Amino acid sequence: MRGGFTVTPNWLLYVTGGLAVTQVRDSATISNPPGATFVFSETSTLAGGTVGGGVETMFAPNWSARIEYLYAKFKDTDPPLASGPVVIAPAFSFNHDLNVVRFAINYKFGP
Repeated sequence: MRGGFTVTPNWLLYVTGGLAVTQVRDSATISNPPGATFVFSETSTLAGGTVGGGVETMFAPNWSARIEYLYAKFKDTDPPLASGPVVIAPAFSFNHDLNVVRFAINYKFGP
């Protein structure tokens, strides 16, 4: 979803937000003396939200260009707490938040 206002007839300032979906692959290898090693690897699909804003301009008939910033928030994931005879309490988690800057050139077909 996007909403904004025109600054001049050819310039639009806007805010945007909506659903964000990403696939992540987390992996870690933890060595815990004496000689115990824990290997973790997991792929999952996460859903979250995104917010941002940008500016768009009509620079020629039927042509526009825009630049925008988006922040996408996803849940953090943690490795499991145990592996075999060794109990591992991880002091970390995987953060999947994204900061994205996009540039686009658009052509409008028709009148």
